[in-house]
Amino acid sequence: MLFFRKHDRQGRGRLNLGEFTNAFLPFSREYASLVTDRPDYYSSRGYDYTRFFNPETRFEMKSVWAAIFKAEHIMEKIRFELSRRRYFNSR
Repeated sequence: MLFFRKHDRQGRGRLNLGEFTNAFLPFSREYASLVTDRPDYYSSRGYDYTRFFNPETRFEMKSVWAAIFKAEHIMEKIRFELSRRRYFNSR
């Protein structure tokens, strides 16, 4: 998948936590710190780890992944169409 190829800096076929957070965190350090500096809530409370998020959050996460994969598919289609043009040179 293009998403993993794009963000997998070491070419292992998987993302580590740093690569995953770089893919999703905002570029602005101020906004990124709002996400990363939140206290860990669930791990210290003994909750069922399969139920971390409420249904609305799970729906939004699925929507984000669907949008990412759709955009990657469209970008690949554009790359393919451009590469088929006779006089097109990406450089």
